[in-house]
Amino acid sequence: DQVAGIQGSGSPVAAGVAAQGPITGFGSIFIHGVEYSTSSAQIRVDGDSATESQLRVGYIVTVRGTVNDDGRTGAATEVTFAQHLRGAITQLNVADGTFTVLGQTVRVSDATLFDESISPAEIGGLQPGASVQVSGFANATGELIASRVEPASATAALQVRGTVQMLDTAARTFRINALTVDYSAANV
Repeated sequence: DQVAGIQGSGSPVAAGVAAQGPITGFGSIFIHGVEYSTSSAQIRVDGDSATESQLRVGYIVTVRGTVNDDGRTGAATEVTFAQHLRGAITQLNVADGTFTVLGQTVRVSDATLFDESISPAEIGGLQPGASVQVSGFANATGELIASRVEPASATAALQVRGTVQMLDTAARTFRINALTVDYSAANV
């Protein structure tokens, strides 16, 4: 393990790490070429306790734990995942490689993974009105670059993550990209 200590006193301790990225494999969890053992890890999905079997390749997760001296292996103490976006597709532009959910533009790439139930497993397999959930990273223009797209239940809670813009505390509204959120009835 990587070690850190106070010079001249104390004993070495494992250095803590945090990594965020798409899951690229299992057996453990592989992120950015590092294989993290999850045998002792607490796993959380959308804030709830979960198991590794509920995770999928392409999910953007945050792993906390340690990395060994070889830089290729480590041990996770915590793995957390939350969908970035969940809702119905309101616009679909196959030629441009984009679709819109809850006012958020989602861009797909050659690296985007589509759930096997989407046929064909590409943007052309999506339909306006279909409920999806997307894991990805925001780019500089606020688009969500999809790492994984999969169907969502039409009754699943809507979800969007992003930067709050145009906060109006009097009207109790704000925007996340093209989505206006009215929080006047919410307990804050």
